[in-house]
Amino acid sequence: MQAAALCAAQPWILTPAQQRPTGSRHAASPRPTSAAAAWQRRRPAAAGGGTSSSGRGRGRLLVTAAIKVRKGKQVLCNKTLKAKEGSEAAVAQLCEGMAEWSRERMADRGSGVLAFQFSEDDYEKGTFHFMELYANQKAMTDHNSHDQVKTFVQKLEEHLEGPLGMVLYEYNDGKIGPASMELV
Repeated sequence: MQAAALCAAQPWILTPAQQRPTGSRHAASPRPTSAAAAWQRRRPAAAGGGTSSSGRGRGRLLVTAAIKVRKGKQVLCNKTLKAKEGSEAAVAQLCEGMAEWSRERMADRGSGVLAFQFSEDDYEKGTFHFMELYANQKAMTDHNSHDQVKTFVQKLEEHLEGPLGMVLYEYNDGKIGPASMELV
């Protein structure tokens, strides 16, 4: 792609003429080191020297991305279970069935189930992990109190070495917060 076409398609990229102003004093001036500096150089001067009366805002900024504000806190639930020796295949089959059912619930936005992953531990044979993300505490409670989940836990109990371990975390902007509750 030619430089001019690339700069037109992506306005934060400066053409070679914009990178180095003409004139003897500025001939060796460095290129802008940040996107903000590049934007400042490409931005046309605002008429009247300030904000326009049309309500466009300071410097005629254009919003190109926005984050939807959610009410309530998302909940990340991590469950770990250890199968009895010889029951690994039965536990894996039960867990895969639960994961499949939960993924179907993800399709219904009203369920509050945002993500549901199941995997076997790479290092400990017979150890399984669930990573579940819910829109809020109520969505997690609703999901875990569903008859399908209760039946899954009842069938699973006879195949486990010990109780199912569960840790809850606050999940915000793609980051996991500190553990808020640990249940064993």
